[in-house]
Amino acid sequence: MQGMTDTRGIEEMSQIFEPPTQQSSSEEMGNVQRQDQIIQEAIQKRMKDETTIKDERDKYKQELEERIKEEEKLLNPQKFKSQQSFLEELKQDTLSGQVIQSRQDVQKDRQHLTPQGLVESYDNNGQKQTT
Repeated sequence: MQGMTDTRGIEEMSQIFEPPTQQSSSEEMGNVQRQDQIIQEAIQKRMKDETTIKDERDKYKQELEERIKEEEKLLNPQKFKSQQSFLEELKQDTLSGQVIQSRQDVQKDRQHLTPQGLVESYDNNGQKQTT
């Protein structure tokens, strides 16, 4: 059994391999550019919102940790006092604590230059400044 002979010409047979052509006016091309601009604006807005949310999340986390510490101080003042006294003992009894204390004493009420400007090394309580 033999198949039928294909009577189509070369042009007809090649049509299935050619992509369809689409003609568009210059107005539609401007519309595509406008769509691209809208998409880019949406992407930038999304990135800005993402950074804002991340900043708010970090700020909330920090506030929550501070609030928890304050509540712990109020609810259990003996524990806080014992921790403070233990830290003071470490400063006085260990070599590293003595070195840290002497450096704080030397740098107290002094400033150093950073890219953000002049910054005091330690505040009045002997705590290192974090900016």
